[in-house]
Parts: sequence; C-alpha cells; structure tokens
Amino acid sequence: MTLAEYHAHPALSRSRLWHLRQSPQKFKYAEEHPETPTPALRLGAAFHKIALEPETFDQEYIIAPDTDRRTSEGKRIYAAFLEQAAQRTVITYEEVQTIIGMSRALMANPTAKYLVETGLKEQSIFWTDKESGIDLKCRPDIMIANDDLHVIVDLKSCNSADTDSFTKECLRLGYDVQAAMYSEGVQTKYPGEYAFMFIAVEKNPPYAVNIMEMDKLVVDYGYVRFRELLDLYAECKKNNDWYGFNGTQNIINKIQLPAWVQ
Repeated sequence: MTLAEYHAHPALSRSRLWHLRQSPQKFKYAEEHPETPTPALRLGAAFHKIALEPETFDQEYIIAPDTDRRTSEGKRIYAAFLEQAAQRTVITYEEVQTIIGMSRALMANPTAKYLVETGLKEQSIFWTDKESGIDLKCRPDIMIANDDLHVIVDLKSCNSADTDSFTKECLRLGYDVQAAMYSEGVQTKYPGEYAFMFIAVEKNPPYAVNIMEMDKLVVDYGYVRFRELLDLYAECKKNNDWYGFNGTQNIINKIQLPAWVQ
C-alpha cells in the first residue's frame, strides 16, 4: 500500500487523534480544513522517503529548477517544470542536499544501519479497537519481529537530537501516545512484546544521530493518554458534539494561579 493510499483510508490515525488534545472543536476543524504541509514537514517526509524507500524517491519527488521566477523567462521555465512534475512533490536543491547529508549520517551509524536494513519498512496496519469499536491505523517506519528482536522504530528529523531535548519533544508532540498506539496496532498483526525506539537525525551539519529507546513508564503514560483521547473521540462521534473549550455544558472556566507561582 502506498503512503497516499494509507492516508486516504478512513481509519483513525495517531496524527488525527492528536488534534483532540486541545478540543473536539479544533479536531473537527482540522478534519474539514486539511493544512498544507509546512517546509519542515515536507523535508521530514522527503528524508523518510530517501532513507527508507530510496528506490521510489523519484516517483514522488522532483527538484525545482534554479531560475528567477520574478522574470518572464523564469516564470516560463517554472511553468514548464510544474507540468513535468505532475503530482510529484517539489523540493529545492538545498533541501535535497540536506536530506542526502542526513541519510548518509543515518547509515554511518552501525546500529541505525542495522535497524534500517533489517526491518520491514512502511507497513500499513489496520485494526478495530475492541473497547470502542473504532477503526484505527498505523504505519511504523521500521518494524522488526523475529526470534531475536521485537522492536518498532520511528525515524525523526529534528533540530536537536540530544536526549533531554528530544524527551521534551516526545511529551509535547505526543510521541508517547504514538508509541502506545503503534505498539497496540502491531501486536494485533504480529503478536509479542515490542520495544519502541527512535532514530533522531538533526537537520543541520554534522547531522548528528541519536538512537533512543522509550522507557516502559513513558509508553504506559502514553497509553493512558491514548485511551483518553480515543474515548473522547468515541463520545464526540456518538453524540455528534464537537464542543470547544467550555465543554458540552458551556461552563465558564476560571483563571487560577498555577502551582509554580504559589
């Protein structure tokens, strides 16, 4: 299954579920108004492609010509280029140099190289949650399920790959929820206990690499948050009530001194 086919499948993904963390109202808006990928997201997706599926990179990405689009000639050249690009994602020459540097750094790390070359890559997994009956999906970057090793690996591009900085990003961006949800999904198709690991690669030279395993307590915390979000989604879907910050009863919230002030 291609990535486009996976995204088109209506099952609920972690990235969609994560929109609920602010409010059901914002989740509903995000569903109805898909955002255009930011340059950072585009770079991250291109890095994933060249690192994990380089053989089909040219089918999905094309490099923009170096032309001055403010001039008539530059506009003509770029218009012809866009016709040639068709449905492929346009990236710049500078972005290509960055993802090549990141990919080389990734494969220069022996452990990362082993995980990339050994694991199944971009496996689409679908399952129905037993408690809520909601259809779910996940697509692990790398998965290894053999007699010696059971591990799910997520490849991340980032500004800082040091462990402390990345730990903060894990909780802020819901990577703990991702670990819990992906672990549950993988176990439905490939039974067993899995470690959840990250390969973080910085986006600037020397493209430092850090391989980290998520502690079980963090995954357990993520599972609690995953279940809370899933229960909230089920409730909102059942009642067709995608309420905002004031809740279903439109209760006025209070501003109080936070604990760190007192």
